[in-house]
Amino acid sequence: MFYWVFGFSEEGKRALLGPYPTEEKAAEVADLLTEAEIYPLETRNQQKATKIVKAKLIQEGVDVDEAFQRQSHVKPTSRYTRFAEPKEDIFSGNPFQD
Repeated sequence: MFYWVFGFSEEGKRALLGPYPTEEKAAEVADLLTEAEIYPLETRNQQKATKIVKAKLIQEGVDVDEAFQRQSHVKPTSRYTRFAEPKEDIFSGNPFQD
């Protein structure tokens, strides 16, 4: 069993991420998305997973046109790591002194 995460990025783009070996790993990624849902699937293949998730969205009543929009497969970065302070200041000290 593999876990796939479907949700929306901060920019509002649809994303299907995975496969993840455990539900805990998938939940960590789901925290980076809005309206995220975890799908346990039998496949590791991204194309098959995309088709399965789209079919499930249609079964859940999502508009067909919306279900068949392109989905991103790029993991969003956490805003906390993206804007984290550097660990050491490269501009400290006198650059003209040995």
